[in-house]
Amino acid sequence: MLTAGLVRADAGDTLNFFVGASVTHDDNLFRLPGDANSQLVLGKPTKSDRVYLTYLGMKLDKSYSQQRFQVDATANNHRYQTFNQLDFNALDYRALWMWHLTPRLSGNLSADSKQSQSNFADTRDFRARRSTVTSENRRFDADWWLHGSWHLTAGVAQYTNRDSQSFRVDDSFSQRSTDAGVRYVAESGSSLALLGRRTHGSYDQRQINFASLVDNEYDQSDIELRMSWALSGKSLLDGRITHLQRSFPNISQRDYSGTAGRLDYTLTPTGKLQMKLSAVRRIVSDQVTTSSYYVDDSIAFAPIWQISGKTALRLNLVSSQRDFLGGAVVALPVARRDRTQSAQLGLEWSPIRAVSLSVNLLHDQRNSNYHNLFGYKASVSNIAAQISF
Repeated sequence: MLTAGLVRADAGDTLNFFVGASVTHDDNLFRLPGDANSQLVLGKPTKSDRVYLTYLGMKLDKSYSQQRFQVDATANNHRYQTFNQLDFNALDYRALWMWHLTPRLSGNLSADSKQSQSNFADTRDFRARRSTVTSENRRFDADWWLHGSWHLTAGVAQYTNRDSQSFRVDDSFSQRSTDAGVRYVAESGSSLALLGRRTHGSYDQRQINFASLVDNEYDQSDIELRMSWALSGKSLLDGRITHLQRSFPNISQRDYSGTAGRLDYTLTPTGKLQMKLSAVRRIVSDQVTTSSYYVDDSIAFAPIWQISGKTALRLNLVSSQRDFLGGAVVALPVARRDRTQSAQLGLEWSPIRAVSLSVNLLHDQRNSNYHNLFGYKASVSNIAAQISF
């Protein structure tokens, strides 16, 4: 679903408040296949809906000596015109302490929480019932400037994901991870880092089921190389490549490994134009009866044109392919493959510094070799307004 994306604060102000609202029209809210009968599937003569969002929030940014503190909090109210059983309220927050113990030893302590509607394109649940996902992240990391351009890094984190409904094994889980690495920072600001990460996770209220190939825990190890390279004053290359291995101690048929990564090229040819080209590969656990994980390859093009000091035009084009692989309870004749294309156009206008208005249009289409089950088309429009003070 489109979101307003207008949250901003006045530079130099320690504390800011904002209030906003948006209206979103989605012509295929549950991402039904084209030939689906909405009356039979959803119990309604329509598959579209209008969603009203109102929110109130605050942003705190305070520096004290070498320390810096940031707190963001937003109370959201989501109301659906047709499928009002989906209505929900959420409190999202982010807290960050950028600490400095000495000029050579620094790091971050952070916590955040976000609640959102489940992605119906993934759950494929057409029972028109409320399903929200709450994700929480806690992290502590440290950076020790060892000598010259060399830094040592380390961190610990805990992540939880809770779904109010249980569609799949992967919907609700918690995991803890530790990482350590070395980073080289050149005088130009370019950097290269190598780190290792170990993760242990468990699935909430899940019991081992050998018949369904369901485990209640997993372990994962990652080796990751990160790069940030300032090619020139107008172009930047950011990237990472990760080799990962995930194992399930009781159900080894679900084990998988592979190489994931991301490469972003950002070009700012003029002060009013920025273009970003991205290539991404993700490897994601997806424990269903027909697969154990999927590999998602995507490319994206996202230019931003700052028409004036008050107006900006944004475009985001994404094309992706998702292959479902790994051990399965039921083997399909041909492995599932989805192809998705999306195009989003947005216009932002700030008539005065404290007021922001935006209009967004999105078209999303997925084709699958099992199209009657997983294919869909959707068009979404959104208008939003925000006042900051």
